Amino acid sequence: MQIATADDYCFDGARFRTCNDGDPTLRWGIGIDFRSTEPSRNLFYFFDREKCAVREGETARKGDCKNKGAARWGWRDGKLTQGGKHCLGRGRDNKAIMVPCSEGHEHVNFITPEIVPVGTQQSMFGEQEKASTRRGATPRRFE
Repeated sequence: MQIATADDYCFDGARFRTCNDGDPTLRWGIGIDFRSTEPSRNLFYFFDREKCAVREGETARKGDCKNKGAARWGWRDGKLTQGGKHCLGRGRDNKAIMVPCSEGHEHVNFITPEIVPVGTQQSMFGEQEKASTRRGATPRRFE
């Protein structure tokens, strides 16, 4: 899925860029982490599930899913929040920022691209294969 704004920009983990159905770097998944006493939701980078959306102070970035700022993400009424108190916002030059929800937020929706352009499918599998191989996994192809 992609995390998209009303003006067709997508969150890439650190910035908002023009949405593109064929761009695998804009893909996210929703994960559940059971390491603590309560299950916690995270947003993981689709082609490297060890990387998640992370809040560090006023900054949003792509980082290690074990980071404390990677836990407790949620979405309601167009607000993407971390911990229910800090909302994803858009700063200057489309930089992703985290602001207190009482001060504002960037309205976002989760979208699932319907069409994968011809030729992109192979490059998407290539990205997944590279990420898997870096972690020592054996690449698999589904055709």
